[in-house]
Amino acid sequence: MSLLRNPMTRMLPAKATGLVGALLASVFIGGPSTAMEQLPFNDGLYAADTRFCLLSDDQAGEAYSGWIGVWTRSISKSTYTNNFELLCGIQKVSRTGQRVKAVAECSGEGDDSRTILEFKAVSRNSFVIDGKRFDRCGSDASIDTQIPTTAELVKLAVEANADCRGLGSPEADIACAKRDLLDGFLYDRGMCSTEPDWPASQEIWHVCHDILRKSE
Repeated sequence: MSLLRNPMTRMLPAKATGLVGALLASVFIGGPSTAMEQLPFNDGLYAADTRFCLLSDDQAGEAYSGWIGVWTRSISKSTYTNNFELLCGIQKVSRTGQRVKAVAECSGEGDDSRTILEFKAVSRNSFVIDGKRFDRCGSDASIDTQIPTTAELVKLAVEANADCRGLGSPEADIACAKRDLLDGFLYDRGMCSTEPDWPASQEIWHVCHDILRKSE
């Protein structure tokens, strides 16, 4: 008997690239010409749950929408964003031990303001802010040490689902059984599949929203 794929409530996707571009314009075009400084962290995408690192920008927007703003951050030179509604230009940075304080000009939800951002530095690739630890995707801090990794399980599950066609053929039956087994492994790791009726090429495995709500 096949496992039921978890149906998710469809939300409008937040396309991070277009939004970030609009925010960038609102923060820096015609803004103050003060000197910019950089945070003491490497550039890149950071996630409070490194399973967010598995998806592309478009996939993440489709699967998570507003959750992106809670669970991810991005740093690029003197800009800091939550990849959803907030973009900040870092003006001044000071550090005492692990405590990092940044004066920033931020834009989000139609408002511009000067804000103090406070971080706890863990390393060049990790920091704590807003009660969550964020690790840079692709760094040692975000490595999945499980065997097989979640990314490997997702790849195998998507391939098996694509092969689960032609009902009644022995090959399809084997592929469907393999898919169901892999789906179960992914569910055990807190992963859900978006829109189970979509074509296999559009299948998106992501962190289940129920888990994200409980972890807020």
